[in-house]
Amino acid sequence: MKFNHLLAFVVVSALVFSCQTKKPEESQERWAFEIKKIEQKTCAGKECVSVDISYPVFGDEKLQSLIERIIVQGMSFEGQPETLSLDSAVQGFIGEYIALKKEFPDAISWEYSMEVRVSYQSDSLLSLVFDSFSFTGGAHPNSFRSYLNFDKNTGQGITNSELILEERTLLSKAEVEFRKYHAVGEDMNLKDDGRFFLNERDEFFLPAAIGFELDSLVLYYNSYEIGPYVMGPTELKLPLSELAGIVAFTNK
Repeated sequence: MKFNHLLAFVVVSALVFSCQTKKPEESQERWAFEIKKIEQKTCAGKECVSVDISYPVFGDEKLQSLIERIIVQGMSFEGQPETLSLDSAVQGFIGEYIALKKEFPDAISWEYSMEVRVSYQSDSLLSLVFDSFSFTGGAHPNSFRSYLNFDKNTGQGITNSELILEERTLLSKAEVEFRKYHAVGEDMNLKDDGRFFLNERDEFFLPAAIGFELDSLVLYYNSYEIGPYVMGPTELKLPLSELAGIVAFTNK
């Protein structure tokens, strides 16, 4: 079984939404939200399968459909159709465990959780963070984070390539923070350090998960992206006040 987290993020971040002119009050309704929770648990003896999902429900139907699609992709098994509804995906996850338990009575408990939250919102930008946790057997559980950024004026999703205006400058700033985070001296080559997974040219790179939180741009390297599982994720935060002209939506 394989969870397609990174693929889900790449597919989703490239989607574009249509935009229609709306009255101010209609626009406010579009971006207003409330939190919905899904909590289900089924046990077979002492072992259980549980699903715990929390996500915002927006007035915009297209945005809401997309949020639910990301959740579905995050918890789906390889080979499942991408058109599954959220309810069907939850039941499918539980059903997979029940089927496994019948074939292998000693199978241990499964768990899946995802929290989706609005991490940043301005007049022009909406940023959402998706944090998931899953355990379906194996050596250890898996955690994964992705961001979804929206231009509220156009109704379009924003890819990382569209978000980053000056990649080399951002990469340089990120490497400075990365070295501080992992206590790597300026005179040490990251390749020679030996702890990190670099790109094909043995160079530092930006992560897939990039989003906004409070007054910072977050660069989030998931486990295995730039280092082994034991290293865990690396979260870098760069002040938005220092990114004007480097990252979109940071000009005041």
